[in-house]
Amino acid sequence: MVSSRAFARPPPAQPPQHHIDGAAAPRSLNYASPSPALRSLPRLRSPRNVFRGTPPTRCGCIQKEVSMPIDLRPHPPTVLIAAIMAPDEEILAQARERMAEVVAPIHQLGPVYAFEYSSYYEKEMGPGLVKQLVWFEGVVDPAVLCQVKGRMMELERELGREDEGQVRRRANLDPGLVTIESLVLASTKYSGHRICIGPGLYAETTLLFQKGQYRPLEWTYQDFRTEEAQDFLLEIRVWLLPRRVRGGAP
Repeated sequence: MVSSRAFARPPPAQPPQHHIDGAAAPRSLNYASPSPALRSLPRLRSPRNVFRGTPPTRCGCIQKEVSMPIDLRPHPPTVLIAAIMAPDEEILAQARERMAEVVAPIHQLGPVYAFEYSSYYEKEMGPGLVKQLVWFEGVVDPAVLCQVKGRMMELERELGREDEGQVRRRANLDPGLVTIESLVLASTKYSGHRICIGPGLYAETTLLFQKGQYRPLEWTYQDFRTEEAQDFLLEIRVWLLPRRVRGGAP
């Protein structure tokens, strides 16, 4: 049953904290053994899977070829990014290295900055957290977001540490999609403004491009409202603009 909590009141006027935007995904979800619907997705065994994209017939929702009365327009050129949070730069480097191996080669790194916007992650990961945005090479099909989020959750467990019989994360990895119009992030937390893209996984439009900037919405986290994030995304947008003219070719 869906909780009525999501409909009780509109989103808060202030930037939300990282722990109040919905319940976490059930711990019983196992992305190493996906549901039958997700088994049709190609595994990210090499970076080329990301570059090829995922055709609609492999998305887990369309199981056969469908004749459409009109031609569907291709999606705009899209870049895959990730936000990495960790206790120190050594763990950041380990996360970057593993993502480059199992997701895609890294095109560019954003600056490392102190994450001082919430204490929510300190209990699990410790104080003094740092964060960094990562831009992966090439353009991708947006349909890979669910698959990439599942793979990054596997990496979080791989990079974690054992503590009283449980795996405590030492890195938090959040993938996202950047187009010339928006930033969309994947999340395991449900909220009324997020759409389901897989079992326990959701997508959220976090920023919309208007009047020369990627502008925040009511639910946008504070660290995506910063100048550092803005500069990083605008640089990606400059790279994407000519690829829109050429139909998304890298």
